[in-house]
Amino acid sequence: MNTLIRFQFKGGRTYVHGSDFFNKVSTLLSEDEYIKDISFRQVTDKNCFLKSNAEDTDKMRGIVKTNLQQYVLVESEITANGRYEFDEDALVKDARVKSNIIAMEMQDNYSLIENIIAMTKKLNYSVNPDVNGKWLFGQLKLDQPFPDQQDVIQIESTRRIPKRFSENTITIDGNHYGTIIFIVGKP
Repeated sequence: MNTLIRFQFKGGRTYVHGSDFFNKVSTLLSEDEYIKDISFRQVTDKNCFLKSNAEDTDKMRGIVKTNLQQYVLVESEITANGRYEFDEDALVKDARVKSNIIAMEMQDNYSLIENIIAMTKKLNYSVNPDVNGKWLFGQLKLDQPFPDQQDVIQIESTRRIPKRFSENTITIDGNHYGTIIFIVGKP
């Protein structure tokens, strides 16, 4: 595979958001393939290629492992073009944080990964509000494909290095699906 993925900026961001990578890559996979692991090496403001293999000269920005194979996300020379609205505060307004857990009903106006990322970000800022940079989505590791239908999403912080790193479990309708990792960085 060597497919160019074109992006727009989400909300006021000046970099391509991890949820956009997840959503766009998911549409390129075969019907029996799903993302098991997606990890980011560096933020980018560029469109990227989804490739089966990286070349020595490629600017690799991430790795995607599916249940069938592995791909790399390689930065192109073309800057993402355009912007679309994204109200993260409205998405998580009904989320309930209790100690190291956040829960809410799925917000259908947004994708499941957008719900999960926004919730995890809110949880991280609730637990560690003062960080030198921003909490950024760094990796998603799934034990099984996400369900087609969702009702209640719960994210629990299970491991963290204060103000630097958090690992969080993802539970949907009482079933464990995997972990999401956030790091503190400067996009």
